[in-house]
Amino acid sequence: MITAAPISLSIAVVAIIVIVWAIIHWFYRWLLSSKNIQIEMLRARLADYRNVLEGASPSEAVYKITQLKAQLEAIKGVPRDENAVYQKGKRIGEVAGVRIDASSKSLVFDRLTLGANLDQTSNIEFRNLVLAFAGIGAFSQTRQGRTLLNAQFSILGNQTN
Repeated sequence: MITAAPISLSIAVVAIIVIVWAIIHWFYRWLLSSKNIQIEMLRARLADYRNVLEGASPSEAVYKITQLKAQLEAIKGVPRDENAVYQKGKRIGEVAGVRIDASSKSLVFDRLTLGANLDQTSNIEFRNLVLAFAGIGAFSQTRQGRTLLNAQFSILGNQTN
């Protein structure tokens, strides 16, 4: 049978080879295309990471994250003194004699001894209250710091943690 129709057999074999080659070519072309899409997505993700990490290597990023977590835990774990005032997260002074007038939303410290500068334009925190500076009756300067007498503050609200 093979010797009776060698041309037909050759054409059939060539046709089968071409069809198999076309199927394999199409499959690998599809496979390479999907791999190129994956590569582009990974490159975009890598570029995003580089932008966020500002060029840091993965080990540097892990080190930064570990440091930030430790700093956050240190901040969370620090108990606040009941008779102290805080500004921008730092203790700036100690109080004696507190008078709160809830109806007028005001608070007066009979004595506020400052160990650091009081930024009168920024809010301060006392216990669970957020306060804005309103004025003072008098002040005195000592070696330990500045003491405000009858320091008046407006109550802005409660602290949110």
